[in-house]
Amino acid sequence: MSRLDDPATSADELIGLLGLEPNPEGGWYRQTWASPGRTAGSGP
Repeated sequence: MSRLDDPATSADELIGLLGLEPNPEGGWYRQTWASPGRTAGSGP
C-alpha cells in the first residue's frame, strides 16, 4: 500500500489516494469549498 510521504509512490497513485480530478486547464485538483450563493459578478 502506498503512502503520501513515501518517495516511491507514483504520481498516479497519489492522484488516486487524494481523490484528485483532472482540471480542464491542465493539472489536477480537488474542490474543497464552493460558495453557497452567487456573488455580485456571477451573472444575471
